[in-house]
Amino acid sequence: MTSLQFLQNTLKQSDKELTKVFFIFSGDFPKLGYSELKAILEIYNIDYKVLCIENQFCLISFKNFNEKYLIFFKRLAYCKTFAQLILSFSEDESESFMTFSIHDLFNSAKSFAVRRISVNTKKLNINYESIIGSKIKQLYPKFIVNLNDPELIFIIFCINDSIFVGLELYDHSNRWNDRRPRSRPFFLPFSLYPKLSRALVNLSRIKEEQMLIDPFCGTGSIGIESCMMNVNFIGIELKHWICIGASKNFSHFNLKNWFISQADSLKIPLYEANSVVTDLPYGITSSNLYKNHEDFLIYIFHEISSILHKGSFFVFMCPKSWKIPDTNYFILVEKHEIYVHRNLTRVINVLKRC
Repeated sequence: MTSLQFLQNTLKQSDKELTKVFFIFSGDFPKLGYSELKAILEIYNIDYKVLCIENQFCLISFKNFNEKYLIFFKRLAYCKTFAQLILSFSEDESESFMTFSIHDLFNSAKSFAVRRISVNTKKLNINYESIIGSKIKQLYPKFIVNLNDPELIFIIFCINDSIFVGLELYDHSNRWNDRRPRSRPFFLPFSLYPKLSRALVNLSRIKEEQMLIDPFCGTGSIGIESCMMNVNFIGIELKHWICIGASKNFSHFNLKNWFISQADSLKIPLYEANSVVTDLPYGITSSNLYKNHEDFLIYIFHEISSILHKGSFFVFMCPKSWKIPDTNYFILVEKHEIYVHRNLTRVINVLKRC
């Protein structure tokens, strides 16, 4: 039995009970991961309650958990894994975890593994994964430990003085390599990495089959991640040779729901979109047409406001040194800083159309 099958069966037997799921965010930008999660919950109008959030860890309860939520959560970029909470205890409760009981449905599984995840610098003095693993073997002697390809994976980690054990529902690690910039047919030095591109798309609160526009699409990093999530994509790029290169990237991944338009990004040739996501150019001709970056942004805001409906989102990145002008078109919902090097910190700005 897989972790998903266990969750499905659990939901059938306890529809009225709260389902608790914890998320472990990436250590580099945990706040960005949490913002992504909140955006996903908002997109699909999911009823939830945050029970605990600290650094990389977030525990949420769902009153009417639907297995479709797992598909939504797989969109997350800055999330290492998420799991259904099985039990928790403090380090002082030396005996409480010994009453650890597994759901009867675990009888259908044949193999398992218990793995420790580090979410802070604190080290556990006790080898809890061995203790929990032994207890599982004691309760279910037919279970076989399989560290390479287990049917069930139990995650154990420590937050402050509490120990949490969960059944892993999805592992987000090791899924970016085949889409990193240098693995694509067409590459430019300033290309965004897929992990960051996906996060930007998620922050825009866009659903499947809706339309996302990137007015400065470049090699198509944002568009590729959009299409991977079944979001329709239109990219705008001024230079013909970059349009050709970006098209090769989309074709390389056999993506269908996209279109690249060779046009002036400052004169968007479209009437409407559900969201706009882009990495604004800096130090190139388009931004130098104006006296300063603020004038450039004012013009961009005006153009994008004309294609977005009230309540839609405009997500963009720009250097921290750029001053974001006041505008009647958008309100700032949140922002995140991404350190690049000593002379450059980029800021993710999430704006909502007024």
